[in-house]
Amino acid sequence: MIEIFLFVNPIGVACFKSEQALLTAINETEKTIRFHYIPISTIETIRADVLRRGFSSTDLNVHNAVATATYNALCDYHALSLFGNKKARHYLFRLQSEINGNHQLYNKELVYRLLDEMHINHEVFETSRQSKYTKEAIDADFNLATELVVKTTPTTIVFDYEHNDGQGILVEGIMDPSSLLQIFNDDLYQPFNRSKNGGNNGGSQLKLLSN
Repeated sequence: MIEIFLFVNPIGVACFKSEQALLTAINETEKTIRFHYIPISTIETIRADVLRRGFSSTDLNVHNAVATATYNALCDYHALSLFGNKKARHYLFRLQSEINGNHQLYNKELVYRLLDEMHINHEVFETSRQSKYTKEAIDADFNLATELVVKTTPTTIVFDYEHNDGQGILVEGIMDPSSLLQIFNDDLYQPFNRSKNGGNNGGSQLKLLSN
């Protein structure tokens, strides 16, 4: 069994491509896959997204606007996860498509339009968004990213329990489906140990594949 953790910026310009590549690879493999989709927001991931969009990293107004939109999308995702993880993922896919594909700005009008497409009640959504669960879920995902030494998005971590119990490969950056299938088939597998303190055992077994 293969377990995959995909860490993404919820509105990241690069993350949408990684999500589509991973879903394609999962559909093409015959192996049993357990997939965890984990949107996160950190100073580093926001800065990287600002640069990918061609904006100045020193423009505080731009940084704050991107950071606010990112955090709001993160809250949206976890609020919608109370309606089901599939709906939450679908919402982010649509949001990313509108922001990155159709160049729409994140705002309430866009959010409510997407909610209407999904037949989600606005008031219930807003209540869920302000719930204790949403904050705790964001914190839990941030802690998991810290444990697994995730420093940027998109980051894909693959654990193959059939061959390397408790070990995995961490891949930073955008990947294509064929490269992911190679990892699933063990062709590019270079394991690193998952430790409780978030370390990598001195770094000797950590393999980063950057595209």
